Amino acid sequence: MVGILAVHAEVVSLTWHGGYLNVAFDQMMKFSTVCFFIISGFLLGDRLEVVAPVTYMRRRLNMVFVPWLFWAGVYLALNLTVDLIARGAAARSFKYHFEATVISSAYWFVPNLLLSLAALLAMRRWLNRAWLGVALGVASTMHGLNLHARWWSDTRHNTALTGFIVFLWLGYQLRRNLGAVRAVVDRTPWAHLALAAAITWGLAMAEARGLALARGDDFDFMSTLRVTNVAYSLVVFALLFKVSASLAPAAMNVRKHTFGLYLLHPIVFTMSAKAFKVVAAHFVGVAPMEFNQHIGEFIASPALRLAVQLGLFAVLYLTSWALVAALARSSAARLVGAREA
Repeated sequence: MVGILAVHAEVVSLTWHGGYLNVAFDQMMKFSTVCFFIISGFLLGDRLEVVAPVTYMRRRLNMVFVPWLFWAGVYLALNLTVDLIARGAAARSFKYHFEATVISSAYWFVPNLLLSLAALLAMRRWLNRAWLGVALGVASTMHGLNLHARWWSDTRHNTALTGFIVFLWLGYQLRRNLGAVRAVVDRTPWAHLALAAAITWGLAMAEARGLALARGDDFDFMSTLRVTNVAYSLVVFALLFKVSASLAPAAMNVRKHTFGLYLLHPIVFTMSAKAFKVVAAHFVGVAPMEFNQHIGEFIASPALRLAVQLGLFAVLYLTSWALVAALARSSAARLVGAREA
């Protein structure tokens, strides 16, 4: 979740020109989405096989979709309101903001996760067949290759409905074969895993650079489903899996707070980013709208761009965590997916 929030804490469009440090930092954190699907699959446990699909899906919708629907609705309303205040009659349509919420924002994750889960439930009689994993892996790889081949026009990982099922399946298989996987990872030296992470990170950077040069900076050159990024993500997962100590902050209840961090951080970032732009515009002596329109010119230094992202990440993470912790202790705990550990 730290990685997801860190990648999202950007106010300047991600580009190679002037933003190569942000690209390098984002690529370091780009393991997060793949790992989150694997973890989600791990947490499914054996329930996929023993609970009726309709019953299991109904529970998931109640625990995951309902909180998501509430906060995605808040995010949508917030952006509609801000746009209306800023643009007046020229405000963008409801359809634009709806698509921006469900597809382009961080809220794309839950619909994709639930669709992936529904697909696994539909195929649960074959869950332990190797051919299913191969087929799902091929489907995911096709999305990565499409970034180069352009067999279909929509290359965004946010809309890749068959791109992430394999990672949910991998997490499920990890749970079933935990002892064997643990033994392999424990036998692998730290240095080997670190070297593999460095190599795959470099390859992912190279692929991103090639895509940006070929398609332009407005292309999804940092797609999660790049083949090299998938390799990097799996290596980093192995590294994290090898760590025996808890990586969470001591004061955090991971089961109660993690999902809430995901749900609230887009809203917190919307407000903190707008506050940053107002303060920064005042500092440089221009109107906030002008600063926003030419933000890349006002924050031109690569080092400054990275510093802004890191600073906003710190504000985003700490503020989101404080809000989630407070809500988890209140009668609204269900809205942040809080449950007893």
